[in-house]
Order: sequence, then structure tokens, then C-alpha cells
Amino acid sequence: MNEFLVPKKRKNNRRKAQRGVLKGLSSAGSTLSNGDYGLRVIESGYITSNQLEAVRVAARKATNRVGSIIFKVIASHPISGKPLEVRMGSGKGPVKFNTAPVRAGKIIFELCGVSRKVAYDAFNRARHKLGLKSSFVERIGV
Repeated sequence: MNEFLVPKKRKNNRRKAQRGVLKGLSSAGSTLSNGDYGLRVIESGYITSNQLEAVRVAARKATNRVGSIIFKVIASHPISGKPLEVRMGSGKGPVKFNTAPVRAGKIIFELCGVSRKVAYDAFNRARHKLGLKSSFVERIGV
């Protein structure tokens, strides 16, 4: 698995992150900036680093390694959890995995250098790897 989708190291003295609330629509990153086609999330939620990697692999296979995929999110939010069959108390558990919190309306991937049909097929395959509802968007005048 590629580890470029998660942070390399985290400071030890940093307070453990809480999940937070994902309400409302995304204001930043809701329009296409670099690519011609994109994958927009319709509902808010968390995307794990494993899901991001699965989407990347599915999109690369669908495009036959033509064009370029631009990631707009990175899984930098740690989620902690305690092991199974551990009694209550004794503090918060260690980090289990990293996620990318996204709000509804955010474009998480962009694709350029391919035709509309290939891009639609690639994002349709990638859409099934996510745990959130998403839609295909394209730049006007492509």
C-alpha cells in the first residue's frame, strides 16, 4: 500500500484528535481547479486511507495509466480505538487508522488527459470503493 496518503509522523506531545462534527456543505474545494473531470462527494463522512488507495488503483486500471489523477484530500485525521475485550477506563486507545473528513459537495479527485467516456468509466469504478455517495462532475466547455 502506498503511504503517501497518510502523514509520515505525528508529534508525541500532541493531544489525541476527536472526531468532530461534519455538518453543512463544503465551501473550499467544491469546484474543479486542475483537472477536466472530478468525483464529488454528495454526503458528509470519513474516507479511510485504504479507501483512497482502492480508489486510486481502480481509477488507474480503468484509464490504462493514461492521464493524471489529482488527489484533493489526504487522510490526515487519526481515529483511535481500544482493543477488543478491554475494560472501561484507563484512557484513550492508540491510533487505529487515519481518515479524511469530507463535507458534502467537496471534490476529492480530479482527472485530466483522458476522454469523457474513459473518465466516467474510471470514476464509476472508483465510486464503488468509497463508503459515501458521490457523483461525476466535468468542466464546462471540455
